[in-house]
Amino acid sequence: MGTTTLHFTRRALLSVVAVLLAIADPVSAQITETKDSADFTYQYNGDTAPADPTLGGFGNTGYTARTFNNLTIGSNGNILDLSPTISGPDTSLNMQSDVWDSEISDATGFTWEMSVRLKTQAEFDGNGFNRKLIRVGDGEDGTAVQIKIDDDGDLNNSGLSISSTTDGQHVYRLAQAPNSIETALWVDGALLSTNLATVAPTPPHWWGDFFGFRVAWEIDYVRWEVGGFAAPGTVFPDPATDFTWDHTTGDWNMGGFWDPVEANNKPGDPNNPNNINHNVTFGDSVGSGSETVVTNLDVTVNSISFDNTMGGGYAIAGLGSVNLATGSDPDLPATGITVSAGTHEFQAEVALQDDAVVDIATGSTLEFANDLILNGNTLNKTGGGTLIISNTLNTGGGTVNAQAGVIGGGGTVGGDLTNSGGTISPGNSPGVLEVEGDFTQRDAGSLLSAGELGVVPEPGSLLLSILGMIALLGLMRPTGYVAQTKCR
Repeated sequence: MGTTTLHFTRRALLSVVAVLLAIADPVSAQITETKDSADFTYQYNGDTAPADPTLGGFGNTGYTARTFNNLTIGSNGNILDLSPTISGPDTSLNMQSDVWDSEISDATGFTWEMSVRLKTQAEFDGNGFNRKLIRVGDGEDGTAVQIKIDDDGDLNNSGLSISSTTDGQHVYRLAQAPNSIETALWVDGALLSTNLATVAPTPPHWWGDFFGFRVAWEIDYVRWEVGGFAAPGTVFPDPATDFTWDHTTGDWNMGGFWDPVEANNKPGDPNNPNNINHNVTFGDSVGSGSETVVTNLDVTVNSISFDNTMGGGYAIAGLGSVNLATGSDPDLPATGITVSAGTHEFQAEVALQDDAVVDIATGSTLEFANDLILNGNTLNKTGGGTLIISNTLNTGGGTVNAQAGVIGGGGTVGGDLTNSGGTISPGNSPGVLEVEGDFTQRDAGSLLSAGELGVVPEPGSLLLSILGMIALLGLMRPTGYVAQTKCR
């Protein structure tokens, strides 16, 4: 049988031009093993006050006071009591441990816990603000995490706070998993955060006062352990499955560019078996501009939504592929891509691991400027908007089904093309849309609309090239100019 042809506009393939000076996120891991601090190797339980804090005497923790100015130290039962000896903020305390420095590293992780009560200002002289600073790190990765415990309940870190820090002993635990950047904070056994801000460590680990504030504390104990351990009874929240891009141009695989930020749960992460339940949205963070999101890794998600209401557009680019797979949660949205607003494109390769829907709202456009690998699956085009094919749409068999809207461009459908309710549109001439498989035209579909209303294309310039079988199962519904049909 000869080849039936109708001329189509061809659009040049967009080249991928996206050079980002981005460093990949360090490895992260959730802390799941629990351990009671009473079983920690290194402990000081506040029962004995050292005569000279600068010489140690804090159990086997290794702590010594590198600075100890204008303070008194004593023990009241099992409570270590620290109070200022002068009026005003000129007290200072800096506790460090050579044992910690020798035992703790990136490879080991750590857990640090203290039970402490901050005194009210009325309990000393009321002159100055009472704050305790804790900075915990291993000194190898250039950062440490810190909390500043204030006497008004503020933890002064990412908006965290508790009801009171002065009403009694409260237990603060900081832990980091081995070979990980994730540092978690518990207060009184409750998990408050797994995404604490980091600071430059000078030195990497110490606790004491914050310069210019008072030291007036009652410490029940301080304990630490090699390895990352959660507080007993910790219930970790379920990992997020819905993520929104919260940046402009950037690297898809930088977890900090998404909302929510979860160190061990980045959308589409190829090392995360839950990635098939991830749904990502590219919204208004780019404003009215056009920005590029790059992935040089093969990412997998259940669905992608483009919903920029400000006129902006996204190009998803890079050397990696974007894979669409049906998730395991029955309540997930349909597998595929939704374009609610705007004009967007994939310059990166896209692959279907399962059947998928590409739903494009009227007035919106999505372009595949690189390979779309169907892998034997069906891509159902819905919505009144336009899907542009400007490269090889499929290299693995399968079917593209135009249920609504427009399919146009000048690329290749490497499988079957079914027009069950859409419009096959040539775009701007000259160009060829090639179908390497079979073409099925149903009654509700339209063939075909010329790219520019009222402009008659040159002969032979708008070509639909069908290499397989043709099935005309309904009436031909041409809209606009239809080029001459011929066989070759």
